[in-house]
Amino acid sequence: MKGVVFTEFLDLVESKFGDDMVDTIIEESDLPSGGAYTAVGTYDHSEFVQLVTKLSEHTAIAVPDLLKVYGQHLFGVFLKGYPALFEGHGSTFDVLANVEGFIHVEVRKLYPDASLPTFDHKKLDDG
Repeated sequence: MKGVVFTEFLDLVESKFGDDMVDTIIEESDLPSGGAYTAVGTYDHSEFVQLVTKLSEHTAIAVPDLLKVYGQHLFGVFLKGYPALFEGHGSTFDVLANVEGFIHVEVRKLYPDASLPTFDHKKLDDG
């Protein structure tokens, strides 16, 4: 998993819960990296799971709710930093539908060692 996922998560934790919370969740997790992340580094996804789980334990906010807030945050970061990736898409769902076929292709060009998630999508009928 690319480090930007970690650095942005920790930035969000800092802004919502403070520096002490960042230190606490890092210290209480068993992180091979020691919690030192760079945006372009590559880290095992299990570290992210540990950090989110520890945050949930300390805030009493369910993991799915934390992930939803984080997803909204990260989407905003990507929109601001990579606006070209969003051009021509009418909705967030259109962007997500193109992650595999376009965005991950471009990420792999820049970072051949990237371990990227895969997911399928299915648009449900409105009616």
